Amino acid sequence: MALSASGGAAAAPANSASPFASVTSTVGTAKSLGDSKQDLVFVPIAPCRIIDTRTFYGGPGPLLQGSTTAFDAVSPSFSAQGGAANDCGIPTGVGAIAVSISMVNTSAEGDIRAWPVDATQPNASIGVFNQTAGPGSGVVNLNGTSSIIPLCQTACTGGKEFQVFAEHAQLDLVMDVTGYFRAAVLPTNGLGQGLNWGTIARNVIGNATAQLRNDGTAPTGSGSLEIGVGSGTEKVEFGDPVSFANNPISALTNVGYVVKTTQENIDAGGASPNMPAIAIEVFTSGTFGVGYSTLNYTPTVNSTANQWSGYIDAANDPSNAWGLTGSAFNSPATSANCGINGPRCTFAQVKALLTTTPYNAIMFSVGISKGRDFAWHGEVDSLRINNTTYDFEFGGVRSIATP
Repeated sequence: MALSASGGAAAAPANSASPFASVTSTVGTAKSLGDSKQDLVFVPIAPCRIIDTRTFYGGPGPLLQGSTTAFDAVSPSFSAQGGAANDCGIPTGVGAIAVSISMVNTSAEGDIRAWPVDATQPNASIGVFNQTAGPGSGVVNLNGTSSIIPLCQTACTGGKEFQVFAEHAQLDLVMDVTGYFRAAVLPTNGLGQGLNWGTIARNVIGNATAQLRNDGTAPTGSGSLEIGVGSGTEKVEFGDPVSFANNPISALTNVGYVVKTTQENIDAGGASPNMPAIAIEVFTSGTFGVGYSTLNYTPTVNSTANQWSGYIDAANDPSNAWGLTGSAFNSPATSANCGINGPRCTFAQVKALLTTTPYNAIMFSVGISKGRDFAWHGEVDSLRINNTTYDFEFGGVRSIATP
């Protein structure tokens, strides 16, 4: 489960760090861990005892009938509660614990309830027991029952995280933790993290595919982006249409990636280079939604077949490898307007064009695109935008700060 946040498509997520320092996110922050609606993930641990009130085992003594007792769920040691003399591997800040419960030495039939120390006692029990042969010889019903107990997060009374109420009878309580629940926090190493990256459906034609996969040969991490385009009429794009929105082209300084092509791809292109493109959707007017174009970078030479290329520095490529889509740049395409169907430009030239009147271009999305020219099957990794490298991994897109 992932943390949720609300906001428009034109802003970077609140749990991300934009590579453009001038842009401030307008998306709301994720809910705090103490919020009962917070999404959590379960982390199993080896069963570990945190409570054993039996004095024979060094515990503090039984829970008295009608009493409420507060307990630690997060502590360097649970020995004062009759439990383990260590922390059981439970980190601070967890939202809830999963427990196995036994109720022994009961004086009569009854039940127990458990809840955070800063919350209201529930009307439901987490364990029910009975006793048939007199005090001290309880026969327990639901011995070893399992439950989930939410915990106090801040301003917890006496530093305790939860409390237990013994209803109708006295008993000894034994509680083993089998796991805990923590916030589903995304990694903290940059923007994206798979939250907004994916196939951009509006830029897909035919049966072309783009998918994250494991790859032991990948230049960064252990995964890559695999692209499959079956014919020259198909097209696919994998990108992020949220995190880069509204960032000015004038602030774009570093762009590049790493590609693994095949001899079949090179042969399919004939005399023309056959490589995937870095595609940056822009609005040339400076106003979101007005003056749409896609700024494409495609290397003018193929990389070596059947092996990963070195880093292809698109921003410093001296060849005319950058082109813009749309009639404003292609009707006709000239050396002055960097049209994708005519004389293309260097990065410096196209950036100067898009930041000079009448243009004041802002970004919409960034992605990897291939298609509508030749069939292609290969891989891409390590897409760099400014000071962040986006590492394509099977589990998502990992961002790495890059000087």
